[in-house]
Amino acid sequence: MARASQVALTRRPASCSCWAPGCCSSISGAPAGLAGLDRHPHPLLPRYVRGGSDSFSGSACLVFFPFCQYQSIPPVQIWSICGITFTFTNRCGDTVWPGLLSGSGTPPLETTGFALAPGQLRSLYAPQGWSGRFWGRSGCTFDASGKGSCATGDCGSGEVECPSSTATTCPLFRRADFSNWLQDSVCHWVQGEVGSLNDARYLENILLLLTGRQLDTATEIAASRGDVRLAILLSQAGGSMSNRSDLAQTLDQWKMNGIDFDYIEEDWLKVYMLLAGNVQAAFLDLPIDWKRYLGLIMWYQLSPDTPLDIIIRSYDQLLGEGKVPYPVPVYIDEGPLDEAPQWSSGDHFDISFYLMLLHANKDEKFGLLKTMFSAFSSSFDPLDYHFIWHQRSILEAVGAFSSNDLHLLDLSFVYQLLCLGRCHWAIYVILHMPYLDDAPYIHEKLIREVLSQYCESWSRDDAQRQYIVELGIPEEWMHEALALYHEYYGDKQGALENLIQCGNRKKAHTIFVTSVAHSMFLSSNHQEVWRITSALENHKYEIADWDLGVGIYIDFYVLKNSMQERNAMDDSGSLEEMSESCRSFFGRLNKSLLVWGSKLHVESRACYSKMAEELCALLVDTPSETLNLPMGCLLTMLNAPVPDESRSSYLQDALSVFTEILCSDP
Repeated sequence: MARASQVALTRRPASCSCWAPGCCSSISGAPAGLAGLDRHPHPLLPRYVRGGSDSFSGSACLVFFPFCQYQSIPPVQIWSICGITFTFTNRCGDTVWPGLLSGSGTPPLETTGFALAPGQLRSLYAPQGWSGRFWGRSGCTFDASGKGSCATGDCGSGEVECPSSTATTCPLFRRADFSNWLQDSVCHWVQGEVGSLNDARYLENILLLLTGRQLDTATEIAASRGDVRLAILLSQAGGSMSNRSDLAQTLDQWKMNGIDFDYIEEDWLKVYMLLAGNVQAAFLDLPIDWKRYLGLIMWYQLSPDTPLDIIIRSYDQLLGEGKVPYPVPVYIDEGPLDEAPQWSSGDHFDISFYLMLLHANKDEKFGLLKTMFSAFSSSFDPLDYHFIWHQRSILEAVGAFSSNDLHLLDLSFVYQLLCLGRCHWAIYVILHMPYLDDAPYIHEKLIREVLSQYCESWSRDDAQRQYIVELGIPEEWMHEALALYHEYYGDKQGALENLIQCGNRKKAHTIFVTSVAHSMFLSSNHQEVWRITSALENHKYEIADWDLGVGIYIDFYVLKNSMQERNAMDDSGSLEEMSESCRSFFGRLNKSLLVWGSKLHVESRACYSKMAEELCALLVDTPSETLNLPMGCLLTMLNAPVPDESRSSYLQDALSVFTEILCSDP
């Protein structure tokens, strides 16, 4: 015998809707640990369970076949870890048509649908690794060629055999999964309200249990009270429309026959009206949340085979008429919050309701996207956009809508984040905006604009700055924004550093020459001047007027060091060469003053004068063998851009040397 631990059932089996013993299909090969579930009233979608470790024996209604009342049936999904044989037995009085669907990527079974007459059984072998679903169909009519349809559980193939893929059967499973989600979503509400009631109010307990589709518990309560008739009604709740119609006619006949409803307990009437499909009358004075009300309409009012999109549209229509609760956001619906948010009819609905409307909208234009993606549709925190953003990405990925028409929403989202000082989040959103053929560089332009306009915000927040770097934003863009920021606030040196980092060396050259160099030089910060000029020198061929700008400072240090070294070696033979170098350098200084003109700060002129004076001093100190060379040096010094006082001093020295030459022996 195989072990039951080798088979896992992901959904709780559901029983037949009839209460009579034995009126249920069975599957041999099912875990015996599930035996006894054949009387479990079926929910629209069974809950999740897992088989025990018993051997395969006995029978259990693992798959709900609506053989007695032709109700809508939920699928049961099964995984076979090892090969196993399932045997289906029809214990009902009518023919049923089981449907089967193999999971994606698993080997198919020998059939996807077949007829099962009363008392008949059929075995199917599921190979190792198989996964799939079983469900029942009833009220089927097929002609001699096998064409037809079923009243409940129809898989849409138009034949006895169901499609081998989920393309056609997907609506059935989607409705079942949606029902299961609703049950799970409202379970805590139901349990909380039921727990607050005493046992004496068992009808009210049953009514609350029905709001969460907890038919098993409701039926057990009725049976424990000895109310077998109510238990039978509850076991058929939400089943065939004929049962609801019969109950509705009974209630109408009571009224027509003059039965005084005042003598019938109000809770009884509410239960009867709900089971008859009159949800509005049953909960006229009993406020419940919108998810449970949606479930009530789906489970008890509409037909069991109503498509999910029609269910959602029906609720939306009733919402427009003011007959159902508003789908308020979950943080309002569940609370509590420190401060109760203000909400009124027409404000943002819950994000899940927008998703439902989007599903029901099909191919029509959906005009609520902008409202749907507001943070307030899922959170009271205006900054809590992470869920919305990822939700949108998922919807776009599955083709729910195209983001080409949502660029305005993207930019609005970006602007909101920027207003809240979240520049790094805004850049994250921009990076995920779709590519536009007519604006291929829109991402770069937007990110650079954000970095520039909101530089103060992100540059002072280390966490934001690090996150922007981790997003892969080029650091050159960040330095460009910082350069603009520093320049705007008059920090020329800060602007210079960032201009060098971002690669804008032309502008860095201009700022250095006109605004930064003179202050550094006059304060004897020569090491910093050399560092900056060396950084720019590697790209000097990209910079116009290099020789009349930064190149002057580099050449000054090179020439000065050379002259100092030669003076230290008493190299008198190099005086003429040094004089020529100085004459050329002084010419560049004078030309630089003409080229830059008024752009140069007055201290820049003082800086040039200091350079010239230092070089002139070195020329004077250079040893000479004759008097002619010093005279040539003095002529060079007279052309230097030095103050008039210095030039007068040089002129006096030149006259002295000239007089000495005239007085000397021939």
